[in-house]
Amino acid sequence: MVRQPPGHLCLRDDDLRPHARSRGRAVTVTVTNPDLQVGSLPAAYTYSCSWTPTALNGGPYCEGSTISLWAQTIAGAAYSWTGPNGFTSAVQNPTISGATAANSGTYSVTATVAGCTSTPGIRR
Repeated sequence: MVRQPPGHLCLRDDDLRPHARSRGRAVTVTVTNPDLQVGSLPAAYTYSCSWTPTALNGGPYCEGSTISLWAQTIAGAAYSWTGPNGFTSAVQNPTISGATAANSGTYSVTATVAGCTSTPGIRR
């Protein structure tokens, strides 16, 4: 926090970022004045994760083959894949054996680091 004249408050980006990650990107600022009166308000600030994983595959694939999906490594990330036919995976680079037409479509992956989940990287 940056000190300002009485009655003014200025927050640096780094003051808000950890709180935004831990609260799903929404930030509420709570201020206590010198008389110990407390007030809270939603901040006009949202934190967006600075990473979006790139979703890749080695296709096209023939029926019966193994589909391989990849996401680049993001330090400390937990991955979440979704796709057609109810596909889900928490593995960074999942595979789907015995490919069928039901496996064709759009796959997406998100990466979560320190409670902040990225926008999806998509592979059609």
